[in-house]
Amino acid sequence: VLNPTSLAKNNAFQLLVADITQFKPSVVVICETWFKKQHPDSMFEIQGYSLFRHDRVGRKGGGVCIYLETCLSSEQPVPLKDDTFEFVWRRVKLSDKQSFILCGLYHPPNSSVTKYTAADLIAELDSVINICHSLYPSDFFCTNWRRKLFGCNQSLFG
Repeated sequence: VLNPTSLAKNNAFQLLVADITQFKPSVVVICETWFKKQHPDSMFEIQGYSLFRHDRVGRKGGGVCIYLETCLSSEQPVPLKDDTFEFVWRRVKLSDKQSFILCGLYHPPNSSVTKYTAADLIAELDSVINICHSLYPSDFFCTNWRRKLFGCNQSLFG
């Protein structure tokens, strides 16, 4: 997971490509890409990787993307409702019987620029995870994510 505070600035993308070439990760999640619709995917292609992105709409900064090795099969497990949350969701298939759900998320630190509360964010994560869990139950090995991430004692599925 990286936060370059803009891959669109001079040399940032070239540095990312150099790191990926050297370390050869299977998955790269990047927050604060600063990509906008005027930045075509072709500007940010990395040989051997597929790019999945969600750009911030209407103001500067933000955005999130995932690079997956092209040998990994993936799909978007749920449709995005709107641009309120900066998420990229992928269901990554490792084999016929093994896959996992991956989420790249950017949550701005300055609450004055967000259009939602922390409770809204948790409710949206709950909603998407519940949908994914019902569609792909074998992908979930951690059903108490809120407790692990936020210290909550509530279990997600019961």
